Amino acid sequence: MKNDESYGNSDELSFHDIFETVLPFFDGNREKTIRWFTTENIQLGNQIPVEMHMEGRGDKLMKFIENMLSENEL
Repeated sequence: MKNDESYGNSDELSFHDIFETVLPFFDGNREKTIRWFTTENIQLGNQIPVEMHMEGRGDKLMKFIENMLSENEL
């Protein structure tokens, strides 16, 4: 993952980077992390996080994740 706050577009931010950012929140449990990425999220307007990335909105998804992690509310 890049060290700066500007992630550019989703092509520059791999799904792997985003996944690895969320994984520690679920104590390294890959199954729970996958479930989070593949379930509609009300805080994202009932969107599915992995679909957001596939639609080119990985940068928006990453900002949401970082905000939630900073508040410990993912």
